Amino acid sequence: MSKINKINLNLSKRFFLVIVLFLNLLILNLYFENTTNFNVISIEEDISSLDVISEIDDLPKTSALWAWINLTNDYEVDNQRFYHNTTITIEGILYNYTVGPSPTTQGIQGYKIALEIDGIINSSYNNITDSKGNFRIQNYTVPFSMNIYTSHRIKAQVIGSKPGDVTRNNDFTIFANATSYFDIDNYNLNNPQLAGGFYKIPGFLRYDNSSGIPNQIINSTWKSETNDYLDNISFNTNSYGSFKYIQIPDNNDDNVSKIFYLNLTYNGNSTYINRSQELISVRIYRNITCVWNTVGSADMGDTITIRGQLFARNNSNLVINFTDVRITRNYATIANLTTDSNGNFNCSFTFPTGSAGNNIFRVEIANFSNIFSNTAHIIRVTSAPIIPAEDIGDDDEDTPPPFQNFFIVFIPIIIGIVAVLLVFIYIHLRKQKAESLVVKLPLEDRIRNLKILKDTERLEEALSYLFKSIYLELINAKYGRRMKESETIRDIAIISVREFKLKPAHVYPFIQNIEKIIYDKPFLIEEKDFYALVELFSPLYYEFTGYHFILNF
Repeated sequence: MSKINKINLNLSKRFFLVIVLFLNLLILNLYFENTTNFNVISIEEDISSLDVISEIDDLPKTSALWAWINLTNDYEVDNQRFYHNTTITIEGILYNYTVGPSPTTQGIQGYKIALEIDGIINSSYNNITDSKGNFRIQNYTVPFSMNIYTSHRIKAQVIGSKPGDVTRNNDFTIFANATSYFDIDNYNLNNPQLAGGFYKIPGFLRYDNSSGIPNQIINSTWKSETNDYLDNISFNTNSYGSFKYIQIPDNNDDNVSKIFYLNLTYNGNSTYINRSQELISVRIYRNITCVWNTVGSADMGDTITIRGQLFARNNSNLVINFTDVRITRNYATIANLTTDSNGNFNCSFTFPTGSAGNNIFRVEIANFSNIFSNTAHIIRVTSAPIIPAEDIGDDDEDTPPPFQNFFIVFIPIIIGIVAVLLVFIYIHLRKQKAESLVVKLPLEDRIRNLKILKDTERLEEALSYLFKSIYLELINAKYGRRMKESETIRDIAIISVREFKLKPAHVYPFIQNIEKIIYDKPFLIEEKDFYALVELFSPLYYEFTGYHFILNF
């Protein structure tokens, strides 16, 4: 081999070694660059604790990443259920990393952190980070509007100006629970109810936000005052959470139980709605009586107001209020009414043609024709007088007036007779000067009705009849005055003394006892009370008629 060829070969070897060395250096450089990048990524992943549920917009988008937020009290809040209106606390930390070969976390002080609920930031729930970057938001209250059937996400966010982007490492998931209530209407709660009838529970089942809970099963149990079990009924609320009519049991014991207790139970939904219970006391009656307050007589064609007040038949302190009733005349319905808060009712009625005679008025509980007052009211109706047309005579002027000669001849005689009669009338009036004018009133029918009422042991109704159909009719017959609809029994007593000049010693004892029997103890009178009141009425009857009022029964 020539010398030149050897030199070329050595140059080729050296060039090859240079290329190999360059390639080695390039590979080492690439290796170190990749290693550095890998370490940075690993650190960032270690710092951020990336969560699979984090949103894409929470990841750093640019190199301007400034801080991270961690929510820290996950054991207290995350995946927990809270009732509406419960206040919960959210804790966390705002931090970044120190610069250097071994970066460490450091809290960031003085920034306002607010809560983000279901993607909406609410700045009213906030706190300022302390010197270690910690924040504690204590005033978040679960709203009544929060849906109980879905999950809800809570995050934290820096509000106001900040140097760069913030990564939120985690969030909390919470669930809402509702509280149920029996919302019972106190206005109608104590309305007395008919044993064996149907009770409309006055209220509804509702959430804590006041909206009704629809289509839920309610268990109800009836018990007596002595805690005896009576009945058990289950029913559903309607689409508004309201209750249906349920039947009231009847233990057929009129002397033991005046109150039934209705226990309502809603078992709730173990996941979403809690359980609730309500105890309702229901006053019970089994029949009624009525104290009537209307006229005792009228003319055909008159329009009157029929008034009355309903009580439980066995309990004069229990008024039958807010109850649907039916008013009948001679067993035919004339009005359907609802009693007021005091058990009163009233309606107008016009006596039609053909109603002359006794008209019997009764009151019944609507839809229960067998539940009626044991006191009826009788109004005596008279026919309006018929005025006959006058005969049309012969008006011929040539015909002399009839009896003309009679008047011409006998006028002096008639004058003399009249003078004598006037003298006798004057003497008679002188003798009756101290006596009141008397009145004649046919009482046979009224006495017969009074006897019927007394014999059938309807004593309070008999005494009411004595006042309204006899005493008031005597006033009407003698003085032409009827009791006005606005007048009370006591008003009649005052009018009798002041206007009619009846003796107070006769009027007031009678009227006061009538008022006491009708209003104070309408269901406690005995036969002796009946006759005692008749004796008080006798002097008044004598002032009207000149006769004593004597009953032969």
